[in-house]
Amino acid sequence: MALTSQIVPLARTYHASCLVGRFMVVLGGEAALLADLQDVWALDLETARWTQLTFTNMEAFHAKRFHTASAVS
Repeated sequence: MALTSQIVPLARTYHASCLVGRFMVVLGGEAALLADLQDVWALDLETARWTQLTFTNMEAFHAKRFHTASAVS
């Protein structure tokens, strides 16, 4: 699968991810030489496009690493 977007998340470790429909959602983690990441990304598995997700009151979403994520239908 080739990426069709130029905007991609930073490479990271210690993140959490889960599948939600056709999207792989990635939360937080740690980037090289940076502090813990406070972001949420979704990869559309059909188009190979990354989208950074933002939410109301995003400042309440604290940086995370060594955590888990799950989707419940």
